[in-house]
Amino acid sequence: MESRSRTPLNNSQVVARPEPDRILTVQEVAEMLRVPVSWVYEHVSCEGSDRLPHFKLGKYVRFRASAISAWLAQRSEA
Repeated sequence: MESRSRTPLNNSQVVARPEPDRILTVQEVAEMLRVPVSWVYEHVSCEGSDRLPHFKLGKYVRFRASAISAWLAQRSEA
């Protein structure tokens, strides 16, 4: 079993940055972007630059962490 040490947060929130090749769920993307799950689904089905990069595994929507990070960086530059 892997042991991880934790550092006290001193009342500040830390946003976890996922591994670049990690596959994320809708819920994980919503937490990463700090938006509701409904917002993620809305931006999966929209067109244009607001569309989140995603792929489907059957009926499940999944995201590559690196693609979400790149999408976010591109939007942050604008």
